[in-house]
Amino acid sequence: MPEAFSQNVYISVENGLGSDATCANSSNGYFYAILYSCNYYDGSQNVPTTATCHIDGPNGLSLDYGGGASYPQGTTFSFTGLVPGLYTVTCTSTIGGNQSVITRNIGHLVEVPNVTTSATSVICGTPATITLSTSIYYLQDIAITGPNGYTFNGVINNNNDLLVDVPTGGSYTVTATNDCPPAFTAVVTVNSTGDVPTFSATAYVSDCNAGGSITIVNTGTTSETITVSGTSFNQTITPGQVLDTPIMQSGNYTFTATNSSCPNNPATVSVNVTLGNPELVITETHENTSSGFNNGSIILSVANGNPPYTCLWNTGSTDLDIVNIVAGTYTATVTDSKGCTKTITITVTNSTGINDIANAIGNLSFAPNPVTGREVVMNLDATTNQTISIAVFNNMGQEISRQANVLVTQGQNKIRVSLQSGLASGIYSLRIMNDQGKGGLAPFMYIAE
Repeated sequence: MPEAFSQNVYISVENGLGSDATCANSSNGYFYAILYSCNYYDGSQNVPTTATCHIDGPNGLSLDYGGGASYPQGTTFSFTGLVPGLYTVTCTSTIGGNQSVITRNIGHLVEVPNVTTSATSVICGTPATITLSTSIYYLQDIAITGPNGYTFNGVINNNNDLLVDVPTGGSYTVTATNDCPPAFTAVVTVNSTGDVPTFSATAYVSDCNAGGSITIVNTGTTSETITVSGTSFNQTITPGQVLDTPIMQSGNYTFTATNSSCPNNPATVSVNVTLGNPELVITETHENTSSGFNNGSIILSVANGNPPYTCLWNTGSTDLDIVNIVAGTYTATVTDSKGCTKTITITVTNSTGINDIANAIGNLSFAPNPVTGREVVMNLDATTNQTISIAVFNNMGQEISRQANVLVTQGQNKIRVSLQSGLASGIYSLRIMNDQGKGGLAPFMYIAE
């Protein structure tokens, strides 16, 4: 080989031929180097030769490229998987040992998350503000958790501070993340001064009457004075105390609570109350029986409550009205559509027959009495013109004769009632009824001839 008069090795790194690592602890940086020239001059011309390249870098990196192989000019060398730091590439000519040295600094694109925090206080229920700021350009995801399940999510970079309102005092955990671990975490303590009044108000309405109540509970930490708009109501209740307020009228009730800790921060609760219908009312009219007959009756009328109604008597009847009943005590329970009940008890008595006849038809007397012979003579002082029926019963309640459609006029009437032959001596009764079913039994003594 002719003696070389000079050697020339030149390597360069052009801008843009590479990239910084993503994070300070990432190993994904890279760059390219180009062996532009590698030759020697033999006295008459440049003769191409080859070169070997070596790279040195952070963390004790010292490596022969390609395992020490030699490369001709025009070769592009790629250096990948690099952590941030300063790298030196040295290429040495295989003839003459001439060298070219370049350096390349690998940085990192994204800083690990980092924010600064500060906070105001919650004052009498006014929310506090947590302020977050950062010097990092790249966006960081922000997550905040706090008392009572509080959460917040947002983003931040160095362009603007992030202001976050929080409702209560306590400890809030701030976490910032981006593409570069580890996450940033800080605990921010938010102080609270002044306890605002807090309370609950719940309406309770009965389905079975027109009354109701509102139950107030002091859920705060201080004594509170409760007032109701439009009324003179004014009560002070201690923490945890329960207060029942009767309500007798439907409407919207606004309760206001104040305390001495935060006098300018009252709490209000509005409760709408719709009262039920008034309590069930049962009225009755009844007719007593006449001389032991089953001709009594009870008529019920029902008001208020929640229609429709059902009725159950102690006799088993389910009608509001019961008729053709004997003397006795009767109990009815009325139930409305919401299950509200009302019970009434009525006593039906046995009226004296003569009095019943007098009330319904007119005063009655017999002549003679005891009766003998084949007829009973009735003297009837009728109150009005009317039609009556007359039946004769023995002492066993058996009907033995009847006269229907007997017309009587107002004033004195003498009526003869025929008796059948062969009657035994004893007590008999005349049942005298008008055309409205009113009347009664009048007993008389019969003496057989």
